[in-house]
Amino acid sequence: MGEALTAFPVKETVTYSVPGKLPLVIYRIDSSGDDLHIANPRVSGTTIAFDVILYASRPGVIDRTVIVYLTSGETLTVNIFCKVSPNPFGIVPTAVHTTVIGHRTITPITIYNPHNTTLMVRQIFTENKDVRVHFDPRQTGPWSVAPLSRVTVATVEHLVRDDGQHEVGQKRTCLL
Repeated sequence: MGEALTAFPVKETVTYSVPGKLPLVIYRIDSSGDDLHIANPRVSGTTIAFDVILYASRPGVIDRTVIVYLTSGETLTVNIFCKVSPNPFGIVPTAVHTTVIGHRTITPITIYNPHNTTLMVRQIFTENKDVRVHFDPRQTGPWSVAPLSRVTVATVEHLVRDDGQHEVGQKRTCLL
């Protein structure tokens, strides 16, 4: 995957050709790390493709394995390698913890602008149904983050609706 920044997702499409093996049917796709998400698996003739989305929570080297299980009993192995650097915007990676049903966590979305020009944040959204993004009602346009400064632009509220592991923070919140 090359290089990535912490708290910023990186997406790559993996294509695997299996000549002479028809029909190809994917039974399951597993990865060796919780920082990888596998999406959009598809089969076309003798080619399998899927998207690998990496979300690194800390700097370092990521070396993971993705295994594709076919209904024929065969397995395909893909190695994912990426060098992760700290992000310059100061976005805090996700904290994962076990909590109880009904628990609410409120986390600020704070952005640091490492550049010498003003950074404009035009939109903040989430696709997680258990997460709400709260904005300052006085804010009517894009957020301006002055050079070399830090600004809280919103808060994220996470409501736990079921038990188990939950991701809390800015992982599923996108800044544009």
